[in-house]
This record gives sequence, C-alpha cells and structure tokens, in this order.
Amino acid sequence: MAAVSLDAASAAAARVAVPAVLTRSVVDLLPLSDICDVYRTLAGSAVADNVFLHPAFLQEAAEALGSHVELLTCLVPGGRAVAAMPVVPARIGRLAPALSFYVHDYAPLGVPLVAGEAPGAIRNLVEGAVEAAGAGRAIIFPYLPAGSAIATAIREAAEALGRDAIRLDIHERAMLDRRVDGLDPRRSLPQRRRKEYGRQMRRLHETAPVRVEVAAMPGEVDRAFEEFLALEAAGWKGRRGTAMRDLPKIATFARAAVTGLARDGACRILTLRAGGMAVAMLVVFIAGGTATTWKIAHDEAFARFSPGAQLMLEAPPLLFADPTIERIDSLAAPNHPMIDHLWRGRLPLETLVIAPERNRALFRLGLALRTAEVRGRAAAHTLRARLGGRKSRAVRPERGEA
Repeated sequence: MAAVSLDAASAAAARVAVPAVLTRSVVDLLPLSDICDVYRTLAGSAVADNVFLHPAFLQEAAEALGSHVELLTCLVPGGRAVAAMPVVPARIGRLAPALSFYVHDYAPLGVPLVAGEAPGAIRNLVEGAVEAAGAGRAIIFPYLPAGSAIATAIREAAEALGRDAIRLDIHERAMLDRRVDGLDPRRSLPQRRRKEYGRQMRRLHETAPVRVEVAAMPGEVDRAFEEFLALEAAGWKGRRGTAMRDLPKIATFARAAVTGLARDGACRILTLRAGGMAVAMLVVFIAGGTATTWKIAHDEAFARFSPGAQLMLEAPPLLFADPTIERIDSLAAPNHPMIDHLWRGRLPLETLVIAPERNRALFRLGLALRTAEVRGRAAAHTLRARLGGRKSRAVRPERGEA
C-alpha cells in the first residue's frame, strides 16, 4: 500500500463564470458511447467537476441500471465538444413527461460538463435540451449546486427562452473546502467531541496497532475494493440485502467503474486497520479539484470505537495532501447523524426544473404530486430516525446510502 502520495490525473482547472453569449454551435443527441471522446475533451477544462460522468463510471452504471441514456452535446464548428450532459426520459410526480439529467442512487450530482473557455455553452446546451424535450416535456437538473455559475446560467437561459425555472428540493450536504474549512476537520470539532474521538482511537490502539493505508495504484485499488465489498456485505447492508456484492449487476458495475477510474488515477481506497484487520474502508473518487467519498463500510464488531467516524476524520488531511484537491464532497444525505457533526462545510443543492411550453396543467399536477411524495418520504425518514434513536448505537449504520 502506498503512503500518502495522491497524484491527481490532471491539475485543477480554473473555475470561471460562463457568460450567456451565444457561440456558433450545434447541439445534438449522441449515443452514450461518445462520452469517451467528449469527457477526454472537456474534463480538464471544465467549469465544475463531475466524476460520475467519467466513461468508466457512466457507461457501466447505465448498463447495470438498465437506463436508456443519451448524450446531449454542444459542438462548435470542427466538431469539438464544449458542453455535454447525459439525459434520460423521466416523469415528474410519475405523471408529467420530462427530460432529465441522468442521476441515480450511485451518482447524486447533476453538473454538466462545460468548457470554461466557451462563452454561451450552457445557454446553447439548455436550448438543445428544450429542443430535444419538445414543447410538452419539462427539463430536470437534479442535484445541481445551488447558487453556482452553472445553475445561474441555466436559469438565465431558461428565462431567455420564456420558460419558468422552478427550484425544488433545496438542501445541503456535508463537504469540506480547503480554503474555507481548513485541512483537518478535527480542529472545528467541539472540544468534548474531539476528546471523545481521541479517547476511542487510543482504546483502539490498545487492541492492536492502528494505521491508515491508501490504495492508489490500479492493482492495489482492485484488491482493496474486493476487501471493501466483503466488509460491506458483512454489515447491516448485507443483512438488508443492499450490499453491492450481493447485487450481481451492481457488483459488476462497481468493479468495472472502480477499475476504470483507478486506471486514470481517479480512485483511492482508504483503509483504517487495527492489526491486520480492516475496521473501516472508504472509496474515494477524484475529478479535477474535487474528491468524492463514494462509499464507506465498517466492521460492526469495532463499533464502540466509531471506526467510520474515525476514518472520515483521517481522510481529509490525507486527501488534501494533494495540493490539486480543493474540496471533498461527502455525498451524504442532508442532516446526516454522523458526517454532519464531523465536517462543518456544506454544499447547497437544488433540483432545477424548466417548465414545458405545453401541457402546463399536467406539469403543475405532476409537481404537486412530486412535492407531496417528497414530503411523505421526509416524514417517514424523520420517524425512522426517531425510532432508530431508541436502538443500540452498536448496530446503527454510521453513514447513509450514497
């Protein structure tokens, strides 16, 4: 296993606002297989990072989940891509037809690839989405960073076309920004909590020597991921039937995605060991200046030491040792009981919906049904959390599904 030398695949690109000035371009729906060339063209200079659009991840996920994904791409003369996003047919409230940026449970981020040096690329992309969707379908951008340059440009493009842009699902999830939150989240913990985690780590050291390993090379990443799959399946996800190893199509997708990302230097697996035993493992993806903590698992026999929390405290200083990494996205659910107390930074997110030109009554009904469904799920989640609080901490998961 490597000591901590986290070499990113490419240096972080400059983040610039994209003005809404039209360029001569063509927007087309291409087969998803074109993502290889498009990603290679755009990723190094993208306004914002999205590792889930890496070909090794996106293609394998679409196949495993049985999704009919196409690539909406903005091309300038000569055929060079300046913006792209994967899209799928969708329905709002299971009723109103829509065209949606492709997100799923394993990829909760809806940021398109947009070249920073291409003025008007986002506007052209939105115009292309409107054309592809037709007058009767809405367009959905889920998990879009709220207040970002891309979100603002999408809203402005919709307004220029005379379409309403409606904000839904506004929430936050834990993240760290090296410039704002520092390199070590322990420093922002309340003293009592910091002392308690320190006490737990000392007790863990008493059971066996403790170390953190970082797998970065392709072969060692593959081996570490097999160990991760086994660790995850041995815990509560295995009992619930949601462990990746126990879902054949998901296991195939996950292995292929991790292998492909590792081949491009875009995957790290961190392991907290006590002696030779893995007590917690964390799978991290990297794109540009963003590291994303994709999946975590821990050994429940060591729950009294909070191994998952310990690894989430150890991970940021290790990842930020790479100076090209500017931020770490936890991917955690909002108000997560573990990570929200450890990482103080927040990433604001929203779903942005561009209303259709026709079928407005059906669209409004779909929005109402969707809002009611979201509120019902939130109420059920709150109830489960309250009931779960009465159970033993030893069997409670330390981190929610991604």
